[in-house]
Amino acid sequence: MTTAGLTDASIVRRVVAECDDRGRDAFLDGHGFERANQYYLQVDGRLYDAKAIANVAYRYEHMAPDARVISGGRDHSNRLLERIGFAVVDGRPTTVEGERAWRLAVWSHLQLTEDLSLM
Repeated sequence: MTTAGLTDASIVRRVVAECDDRGRDAFLDGHGFERANQYYLQVDGRLYDAKAIANVAYRYEHMAPDARVISGGRDHSNRLLERIGFAVVDGRPTTVEGERAWRLAVWSHLQLTEDLSLM
């Protein structure tokens, strides 16, 4: 898998907006991805499937075919996203600090996407 080529943060933001517009499941299905099970891109307090966002952004940036060119995980999609200024949160933390970061990220996401007044 490639580790170069994702360089334009504005394209990542465009892909995030597409995900918001289409909805998570429609976005993932339309681009051939499944839901993330560990790593999530955090943008403006909301969480997104890191590997899917990185791959779709790469496709748009390089007009690449729909093949997956970026694998998931710390050394691939996460590193590429972090290198251009984004935060990636581990949904299966192994440290107290990681657990705190994950819980804060989920809380932020819920505040922005759910009607908490019903709780």
